[in-house]
Amino acid sequence: FFFKQKTAYEIRNCDWSSDVCSSDLFDSSTNRLFLLDGSPDQVVEINPTTGVKIGSFNLPFDVYYGGLAINPVNGNLIIVSSQSNTLYEYTKSGTQVRTINLSTLMNIDNELFGVGVDSTGLAYLASSRGVVYRIQL
Repeated sequence: FFFKQKTAYEIRNCDWSSDVCSSDLFDSSTNRLFLLDGSPDQVVEINPTTGVKIGSFNLPFDVYYGGLAINPVNGNLIIVSSQSNTLYEYTKSGTQVRTINLSTLMNIDNELFGVGVDSTGLAYLASSRGVVYRIQL
């Protein structure tokens, strides 16, 4: 799902230089919206009611097209990128919990752009090759 970030920010006339968001995710447990921004590469947290930016943290990898999900088992953010063969897990405050090198587990080549996680911690990874990979977190 792609949209112009400024749509959310124009609600409160916030100034943000980036125009495109790679992925967005609403967290009903905190009533917050998380955006995966590819320029600069970061996760941004906003209040969806007011459009006010609450916080953000930088990512040490190129996002370009990416996916963002919440692991319902522990509440952490799961992030994938079309520019990486790694699955990243972060706390909502931006602490990196772990990385999983997916190229050693499956035949992928910088193709992931979406992710979802079910209630058991099984991650579904969407590929630009039309494949959905699964991995237990």
